[in-house]
Amino acid sequence: MGYHGLHKNKMTNEVLAQDVQICPSCWKNFSSDDAWEKHWDRKKPKGFQCSKPEEIGLIGTTNTFGSIVYRMRS
Repeated sequence: MGYHGLHKNKMTNEVLAQDVQICPSCWKNFSSDDAWEKHWDRKKPKGFQCSKPEEIGLIGTTNTFGSIVYRMRS
């Protein structure tokens, strides 16, 4: 039996659940659209830029495969 519904981050080779979002700029992993949207800062002078997840209140958790996935606080 294998795992179904998995994919990999193409840059870091981390194994992720299918619903995990990957930032196309910094290649960090996010547990939801909301977490990714919070990370993607639209107010920076050059347009869209990444914010450091820890600085905006996201929590880094380790999934079953040892990959870091950032999520919103409960």
